Amino acid sequence: MRRREGKGLWRVAVIGSIATLMAVIAACDDGTTPPPPPPPKYMVETVEVQGGSFMYGRNGATAGANDKQETVGTFKMGKYPVTQGQWKAVMGNDKNPSSFNGENKYDSWDSDNQVYIYVAATPKFNRDNLPVETVSWYDVLVYANKLSVKEGLQPVYKIKGETDPALWGTVPTSANDADWDAVVAVAGANGWRLPTEQEWEYAAKGGKKTGKKAYTGTETDEYYEYSGSDTVGEVAWYDDNSERRTHEVGKKKANELGLYDMSGNVREWCFDKPNPASAARVFRGGSWNNSAAYVRSANRILSSPQRTELQHWVPVGALLVHGSAPKGIEQDSTASAVVGLIVCPSVSSTSVRV
Repeated sequence: MRRREGKGLWRVAVIGSIATLMAVIAACDDGTTPPPPPPPKYMVETVEVQGGSFMYGRNGATAGANDKQETVGTFKMGKYPVTQGQWKAVMGNDKNPSSFNGENKYDSWDSDNQVYIYVAATPKFNRDNLPVETVSWYDVLVYANKLSVKEGLQPVYKIKGETDPALWGTVPTSANDADWDAVVAVAGANGWRLPTEQEWEYAAKGGKKTGKKAYTGTETDEYYEYSGSDTVGEVAWYDDNSERRTHEVGKKKANELGLYDMSGNVREWCFDKPNPASAARVFRGGSWNNSAAYVRSANRILSSPQRTELQHWVPVGALLVHGSAPKGIEQDSTASAVVGLIVCPSVSSTSVRV
């Protein structure tokens, strides 16, 4: 009896194994495959922006004295601003400088202790999906090159003759730094980098897909006042609807290219100086604490590149692009060690075009 029971148990086991195998074969016959592994947390989802011409400086559909026809090449741009989760995945969990944690909002300035006060807020947000903020222009150079290395791309930025941020020294925090300000782009590098002002504005206005009227690439073109709409609340978190906090990326309407948060939420660094003699850099897009006028696609702000206490009130984040650096950015044709790219703003800011 025991022998027979043993054989019976063995028979059941074999039958069960065959049934499992047949189920796997049937699944393959159905065309199903195991789900792919999740992408790395640092992975940047991109949108291709086809190059073309546009009226730089034009506010919406209104022609003005600041209008200037500019042409940009094709590049890929991050679909969303860089998030806190992406920043931490590249820089380290202890290297997130952001003031907003998904459970707080700005309250007031404590002049006695020289600090900003934050209080509890609802609903709670996923902190990893909030845009990174309170990052300097210098911080972004480090992030960009490190991200490039993680993705196996050739890093763009070179400081002190090196592309490895570990060899650049401490990130400047209190004043402009001559070595860091002399950053150059490695010619032909395919890594991540900051957009130029022209690239940023062209993408914010929808590129060749601009929806106000049919694109021509000439002075007859008209654009939405904000990135993707003439109604600011459709596309932007700003002072009238943000409730004094940043919001998870991608929750407002995208623009014509499928780019989110180009207007509002956090300002975004560009590579440019306003002029060769200036020590400042430019950021665009406006933020959660700005009025509608400051989140227009044509508005631009100047700020010093280092991090200061004012950054907590002038929240700046990052938006990345990749593709060869355009003409006008100083380039170095001598390649260096493998490393990476990109991110956001700082100090006393000045509006230079409203």
